[in-house]
Amino acid sequence: MAETSIEHLVKLPTDEIDIEIEWTILGLLRQFYTIKEYDIVSKLAAGEYGLEHLPGEWHNIIKEAMNIRKGVKEGIFSSEMERLDTTLRFSRFLINHCNKIVESQIS
Repeated sequence: MAETSIEHLVKLPTDEIDIEIEWTILGLLRQFYTIKEYDIVSKLAAGEYGLEHLPGEWHNIIKEAMNIRKGVKEGIFSSEMERLDTTLRFSRFLINHCNKIVESQIS
């Protein structure tokens, strides 16, 4: 998702955007959990872990992904552009954060 232009993504149907957000956010959170805890967890459990261990600025996009996974429609964001932008920013943040964790573990 991160390599596709946001202008292209925002034109997708909401259901497709939902799939991308859920898969990206919860998938990255599962990897984060595994790096930190040396274990595997469900996508929803990874979302809960993210809410407990990551800064509050990311909580809305984590909740959005969890709601999508549960089939709950709740208007957390005011536009598709805002949802997608937050997803991309969160992805960059968490990948960088995980890289730092791994670097500290191997040094």
